[in-house]
Amino acid sequence: MHRRNPFKLPIIMITIVGIIAFVIFLYPTDSERAFDVVEQFYTLEKQGEASASWDLFHAEMKNRFSKDQYIMMRSGLFVEQLQSDSFTFKLSEPKKIKNWQMTSNSTPLTVFKIIVTLNLKSQFGNMDLIQYVYVTQEDKEWRILWDYNS
Repeated sequence: MHRRNPFKLPIIMITIVGIIAFVIFLYPTDSERAFDVVEQFYTLEKQGEASASWDLFHAEMKNRFSKDQYIMMRSGLFVEQLQSDSFTFKLSEPKKIKNWQMTSNSTPLTVFKIIVTLNLKSQFGNMDLIQYVYVTQEDKEWRILWDYNS
């Protein structure tokens, strides 16, 4: 007569649950991916890599200004206008928004809104600049948008 191992089924169930939990915790959520791309964007900006940060823009943003225009305007904003050559930044937790539009004529998108606080030390003293950043998927990549809707 063949004897069944009473511990076999619970061990299999625990293993399956463990694998599922591992995959869930290992695989980043959409909000984590949105957060990561904004963090990458501002890290590149802080390092003066406006060319690389421009690459993280959504196509609608890239249509607003060329890479060369962006590089000139962005560096001009911090160095020339605000007299600051560096900054630190903090990001809020992502908040999911459905049917968001970059402009009144834009296609509605599901996005994650992240509030970015840039802390600048400038000729005019310390200041915080708040920017609302929106992140959505475009061609399987997470891309950045800004709000131009009035």
